[in-house]
Amino acid sequence: MQATVWILDVAHRARRLVCEVPPATRALVSAHERIGRELAFSLGDPLGVGGTEAAPAFMFLHPARGEGPGWEPFGTWAREDAAFRLHVEAMLGGWEPPTREVDIFYFGDSPELAAKLAHMVVKGRKRGTTGWVAALELEGVALPRSGLVSIVTDGFGYPVCAIESERVERVRFRDIDATHASVEGEGDGSLEDWREGHLAYFEREGQRLGLTFTEDEEVCFEHFRVLAVLGRASSPR
Repeated sequence: MQATVWILDVAHRARRLVCEVPPATRALVSAHERIGRELAFSLGDPLGVGGTEAAPAFMFLHPARGEGPGWEPFGTWAREDAAFRLHVEAMLGGWEPPTREVDIFYFGDSPELAAKLAHMVVKGRKRGTTGWVAALELEGVALPRSGLVSIVTDGFGYPVCAIESERVERVRFRDIDATHASVEGEGDGSLEDWREGHLAYFEREGQRLGLTFTEDEEVCFEHFRVLAVLGRASSPR
């Protein structure tokens, strides 16, 4: 029989592997052997198990950004594959987004910043975000649009909340004003603080992607609402 392995990275890019399971061999053992042989790293227990007894499927979390060929945005194929259901059960606790077109991402460029900003969304302080259009397009990231549902993760791959885009403005960076800064809710809420933090962020992004950021660059400012908070902490037993 064959087993299917789905691996998600911290940005919810996905890598799909299919492995042959020899007779009298556990499917999970074959899955780990294929991961080690193909990707040269080992992963812990699967986050989810699905499929059938004759064709099992496993979902793992790779705690870094998946690099190289074979890593694709999960949403580009999740709508057409049983992996969508496995993802919902393993990562979202059975909560299914109200649309099957779903974007999965985290804020910022580090797990620490992602966790901080996701927390600000859950607490009600942050209701907007800004993306550099050229960088998003270069990386193949879905540009926000009205009605788009997104799962926000904490930068380690775990879901924090679901949001829906209500309105998206495409403007030049230099035209962002104090109202935008207030909606985004970062730092002290001032336009000066917003500009300082975002200039530094987009410059880091430009260095990573080989782009040059100036204040004439086009950005998309997304206004969103929270649909659901996921994975609330519970008391230990």
